[in-house]
Amino acid sequence: MVVITAYATIETAVEAMRRGAFDFLPKPFTPDEIRRVLERVVQIRRLQSHVEELEEQVRSIVPEADLQTVEPAMRDALDMAFRAASTEATLLLRGESGTGKGVLARAIHARSVHVAGPFITVNCPSLSS
Repeated sequence: MVVITAYATIETAVEAMRRGAFDFLPKPFTPDEIRRVLERVVQIRRLQSHVEELEEQVRSIVPEADLQTVEPAMRDALDMAFRAASTEATLLLRGESGTGKGVLARAIHARSVHVAGPFITVNCPSLSS
């Protein structure tokens, strides 16, 4: 949505953007200004489409893990992790290399309130100088 108005104020522009407007154009405007806004809209839409395609490719390459276990201690740990996923809590997963921290992190993210957001892994040992 692009808001075009003859009654432009800073407050109305801020409110329009807060409510999701892509841009805000006060009258009078030039054809070049409209063209630039439309070019940005097209570019952003193209990028969003590309990101969605890439996310789908990642999901198909890295399917969600089936985390089932009969071990009571592991079941308790999974239950706790998935309960935390529905909150705003920040989780730190620790363990030796190859123990499945990344798999568990993806499963937590998939069940979280931030599932629509990006999932980013950080290899902490690689951060040391």
